[in-house]
Amino acid sequence: MPLLTYDAIATTTLAAATSSVTFSSVPSNYTDLVVVCNIKGNSANIGCTLQLNGDTTTVYSVTQCNANQSPSITSNRYTAQSNITLTSNYTSGTNEWTSVVWNIMNYANTTTNKNVLARYARSTYESGFSAGLWRSTSAINQLVFNSIANSFAIGSIFTIYGIRAA
Repeated sequence: MPLLTYDAIATTTLAAATSSVTFSSVPSNYTDLVVVCNIKGNSANIGCTLQLNGDTTTVYSVTQCNANQSPSITSNRYTAQSNITLTSNYTSGTNEWTSVVWNIMNYANTTTNKNVLARYARSTYESGFSAGLWRSTSAINQLVFNSIANSFAIGSIFTIYGIRAA
């Protein structure tokens, strides 16, 4: 079994609140990508979406599952979406940090559709995941993260890693 190595490709730490973070010119010499986000929003429903290569057409499908301390568990399935969504369903409290990890498999492959797994943990005893499909065989060279509610707060950090087989 090959040893996997993570290489940091780029990091963005927000000096101002913004509703969108873009990684352009993603290199194609890795097997997979991992994006680690520590985000803070200014509303209770923090979450973000991912668009690949700036594609805003309805070629994404998403399955979501969320669980919180209420206890409450929700799941949803969406087709014909314009992005892959990862959203929180816990609506009390604001200005909370959320840790998010996005795994993008076989992103440079030009013969298969792209699969994305995302998971999050929020400081108010909530977690969830999304499994997304981008129905395109194009190699991924751009990642666009958009805030669902308002904007990502100052200090939010986005880091993209390339995974290479050693």
